[in-house]
Amino acid sequence: MDGALIGIEAVHIHWKAYGGPSVVNNGLALCTLHHDAFDMGAFGLDESITIRISGGVSRSPVVDHLFWQRDGQQLFLPYDKTQWPAEQYVGWHRKQIFKA
Repeated sequence: MDGALIGIEAVHIHWKAYGGPSVVNNGLALCTLHHDAFDMGAFGLDESITIRISGGVSRSPVVDHLFWQRDGQQLFLPYDKTQWPAEQYVGWHRKQIFKA
C-alpha cells in the first residue's frame, strides 16, 4: 500500500448488540471503509461465503474498484474450517442487514 497505514478491524457478522457472540466464526477482518459498508448492508455474504454487493450501491470508477469488482469473489478464508464464518451468523446478516 505504498507505505500507507491501513487499519484492520474485527467485525461482528451478527452484531453483538443483537445477541451475536464474540467468537472467531462470527467475525471478519475488514478495513474501516468496508466495516462501515458491511454494517450498512452495502455488501454481504451468500451461503457459499461469496461476496455480494447490494444493488443499491452506486456505480463510479472508485466504487467499482472498491466494491463491484469484488462481487462474486470468495473471501480469503483460514485453513481451519472451524474458523470460517458460520452460516447462522452470515444468515442473520443476510436477512437483517444486507440490502439485496
